[in-house]
Formats: sequence, structure tokens, C-alpha cells
Amino acid sequence: MTTLSPKANSAFEQYDAKVRAELQQRWQGRRSYLWLDEHAQEKKSAHGGQSVVLPMSDDGSVSVPDGLVYDWLGAMFVPGAKVEQVVNVLEDFNKHKEYYPEVIASRTVERSGNMVRGRWRLRKKSAITVVLDADVTARYSQDKPGDWHGESASTKVSEIEDPGTATERELPPGQGHGFLWRFTAYWSLEQAPDGVYAECRTLSLSRTVPLGLGWAVQPIIKNMPRESLLSTLAGTRKAVIHSH
Repeated sequence: MTTLSPKANSAFEQYDAKVRAELQQRWQGRRSYLWLDEHAQEKKSAHGGQSVVLPMSDDGSVSVPDGLVYDWLGAMFVPGAKVEQVVNVLEDFNKHKEYYPEVIASRTVERSGNMVRGRWRLRKKSAITVVLDADVTARYSQDKPGDWHGESASTKVSEIEDPGTATERELPPGQGHGFLWRFTAYWSLEQAPDGVYAECRTLSLSRTVPLGLGWAVQPIIKNMPRESLLSTLAGTRKAVIHSH
């Protein structure tokens, strides 16, 4: 067991602010709207049906005091879709448990204008299975006709001890195994004549790999961000296609 330190929390917020500032250059028209627009081969792969998932730092992880920040980009193309259909899927917390395998329960808590708050119960399974409850706030905005961006962030993540049993207990935020303390997802959506290009930049914060427990912890910590992003892209694409 471990505890989220103020240093790790602050480092994540600083990293998140830097990435958000980079993305705002795109959303505000000071750079190409999509990362794919600057990478022709990856855009061709995405249009052909592949999910393009790449680390935005060396191996996707950045060491910070008392923790690791993960920074990944995922991109895909949803044929025949309208951008509003993608936004509707991302906003609909009530149905996320149907779309995303890691989400075992979900519900919308509040909607107000372009803001939606929801709750997920997540199950992360590798050498160890960890269940987490996460409160999430998301906002989706139109930058210009056909171009939308979304900002989604955890406001609380709590690990669940003995989930689904009579002794189930929610640990205080920042306590537990430390596989996922905080996360943010930034979506950029662009309408094309034949469908929608969708990019998702995900940031997450976890503990460092403890000495002597690498065999159990490392597969979860290192693989979880990439696998979660691949799953999110696939689930979103499937949900949007079925909503046509």
C-alpha cells in the first residue's frame, strides 16, 4: 500500500497544464487542429481502420517526485459518423458501462450546459485486480463547425477494498495500491466528408514501481495506460457506429 504525496500531485498538475496549453494552440487555430494533420502516414493508417496509439514521451512515462505520469495519444477514424454522434457517446455516462470493458458500472450525476459530471466503477486487471470508483467532470465545446474538443478529468479516485462483498470499503483518495491516482483525457474531433477523425490525449498518475514487487506491479503500471486507451478508442468507435 502507498499514499499519494503532495509533490506527486503538484507535478501532475504542472504536467497537465503544459499539455493543455499545447492543445489549446490547436483548438484556437494557431496550429493544425489534429496531431494527425502533421503526420500523414499515421493519418492514412487511421483512415484505413487502425487505432494509432503512441507515447508522447519516451516510453509513455515520465518520472516525477514520488510517482509516474503517463502521456499517450490515441487516434482513429469513425467512418460514416457525424462529430455530434461522437460527442453524444462520450457524454453519455449512463451507457459507458456498455461501451467500455473496464467500466463495470457508470451513471450520469449532473448535466449543466456543456458540462457533465459522471461516476465510473473501474476494474483494472493484470497480475492483480484493482477496483476503483472515479468521479469525472467533462466539458465538450465546438471550436468551429465540424471541430469539437473535450476535456475530461477525474475529481476523485478511490480504491475499493473487497468489492462486491459485505465488507466492501472505499479507501480515502490517494491511498491503496497507487495504480491510478488521477487522470485526464483531452479529445479533439474533426468532421471529414466521409466520417470523423478522433484523437484522445490521456494523462494519468501512478506510484513508482516498488522494489521487489516489479513482477506484480510493473505489468499494471506500465501497460495499463496504453491498453486503456486502445480499449477506449475501440469502444467509442463501436458505440458511434451502432448509433448511426
